[in-house]
Amino acid sequence: MYGDITLIDGTETQFMKCYSTMALQYHPESKKWEHANKRVAQFGDTAVVITDLEQFVDRIALVLTKQYGCDHCLLLADKVNYYCLGSTQNLTPMYSKGASYSWQNEFRIIFCEAIPNRENKFARPDKDGIFRPNAQSTILSLDDVHLDIGDIRDIAYAVPVGYLIYGSWWLGHAIRLATNSSKGITRLENLAINTRNEMRDYETPAVRLSMTIY
Repeated sequence: MYGDITLIDGTETQFMKCYSTMALQYHPESKKWEHANKRVAQFGDTAVVITDLEQFVDRIALVLTKQYGCDHCLLLADKVNYYCLGSTQNLTPMYSKGASYSWQNEFRIIFCEAIPNRENKFARPDKDGIFRPNAQSTILSLDDVHLDIGDIRDIAYAVPVGYLIYGSWWLGHAIRLATNSSKGITRLENLAINTRNEMRDYETPAVRLSMTIY
């Protein structure tokens, strides 16, 4: 029997929608990508490899804008940080996870429908009582959200999950790096920076510990 400690947030973040992916790192010295941990097979026998993550996030953002409007949606994206309970103090529930899950290398895209100009943890007024331009209040809905971003075969392909673990899953495909662009900071990097700024200002008063036994 094993147990993991998980952070459960009882405020606005419980109403946010999360899309999780696994981020694999490129090693320029060997010109190869890393392999996934073999435990990834527990999620299924087929993996969808996104060859252009920035374009993928752009398409999600476009659909969200059409569905909710620019002023009615909060979009966040970043890698998850893994912590050791008892040695870490600065935790953000949406982007923090116990060290036992570090093999997942998770990259999360989080969004929610929102009402502009209403105070909450992501929309606090400044000292003069004026809301920030992007101040938003989360819609308190637990309903599932389905986004149709169209055909993604131009930026993705499917492989047996074993290829991620043991094979050269990247061969024959052009994988666009999500960072370190020769043209400067990418839109995805800028979104990650904005996400970290939002998380830096976020202090949840209602985090509790939950033990998962398996």
